[in-house]
Amino acid sequence: RPSVKQKSHAFCGDNNNEVTESYDHFVIVDLKATGEKGVNINPLEIIEFSSILVDAVTGQQASTFHTYVCPIMHPELSEFCKEYNGILQTNVEAGVMLSEALQMHQAWLKEAETKNGGSLSFAVVTWGDWDCRTILMQECSFKHVTIPYYFYQWINLKKPFAEKFGDNYLLAPVLEAVQAAGLKWKGCPKGGQSHADNKARLLELLIRHSAKLYITDNLLAM
Repeated sequence: RPSVKQKSHAFCGDNNNEVTESYDHFVIVDLKATGEKGVNINPLEIIEFSSILVDAVTGQQASTFHTYVCPIMHPELSEFCKEYNGILQTNVEAGVMLSEALQMHQAWLKEAETKNGGSLSFAVVTWGDWDCRTILMQECSFKHVTIPYYFYQWINLKKPFAEKFGDNYLLAPVLEAVQAAGLKWKGCPKGGQSHADNKARLLELLIRHSAKLYITDNLLAM
């Protein structure tokens, strides 16, 4: 299990190989976006934002965050997008703007920090680099929304998972990884909340197996 050292949740530099022994929590992030099969939609927009706060020592889930996000460039979801993501048009119509979703996410982390005694050090965890490097960065840039500093670096969970289970999982969807780990998929097969939950379960498994968890990429490495 990684050791725990208390420190503020600040950007930790540009060393992609930094082992995350200094974090007391991880934040699993899952973003869903607009899309159409066979059509290049530009810009893509986030429509669902899910996060789970995970204890870095036990791997247990401490808190969850979820909101739907209203797209403004392509407000009408395609049938493909609704089917692929398991999201209804009414979900996004009742959602918030991206800037508000990020503010809500920050407030959620602040509340967790208070409950944690006023200190919360964490690393963002994704399954792949798309969430942070592609959709979040591109949409924030297009809409002139400030990217929260903690999204500037992340752990692509595929890499430590592949080190344990084989390099073929570097390209695998999370469902295949869950099955490879000997787990049954928990919750709905689609949707950000269930995907974030199952990624958190994979993270817990890796923590229990003392896997090396480290920052794999950052937005400065362009």
